[in-house]
Amino acid sequence: MIVSFGKARDEDILQLNRLLLASKNFMFKQGITQWNTHYPSEENIKTDIFKGKLYVLRDEASKIQCAGSITLVNESETIKAYQLQRIMTNPLESGKGLASRLIQEMEELAKLNKVNKLNSSTSKKNIMMQKTFKKNNFVKIGEFFDPTREVAGVFFKYHKFL
Repeated sequence: MIVSFGKARDEDILQLNRLLLASKNFMFKQGITQWNTHYPSEENIKTDIFKGKLYVLRDEASKIQCAGSITLVNESETIKAYQLQRIMTNPLESGKGLASRLIQEMEELAKLNKVNKLNSSTSKKNIMMQKTFKKNNFVKIGEFFDPTREVAGVFFKYHKFL
């Protein structure tokens, strides 16, 4: 059972690296190529922690079960958005709503900080994440191709106004 939501800490790096590796392996077995051996990396985790952008869900044993990063983007004078990235869930807990819970917690954080929009994206092949966005009332607004991650193929862009 999840008991807390909060920022990741330096002492979480080892646990987060294990979660990242497990998530990458799970996605690879599902045929999802949006992540690879180079992205995301331990360096991404360290940078997100240092910048205070990485948030986690912990269980009663303080084990991290789900994590993701938030980047504040000022889209205009009136629209402040959080870009949600690198959402990863313990594969042993997959399908139990942890990514949804993380997104809902991030949404509450956005409201507290007067952020009025959430943005994210996922691979066309990542059906589970697409369903998670739909379940949380995100709207698919387009697609794009990232030339630096050619093997990942097409990505879908999502947003949600708060």
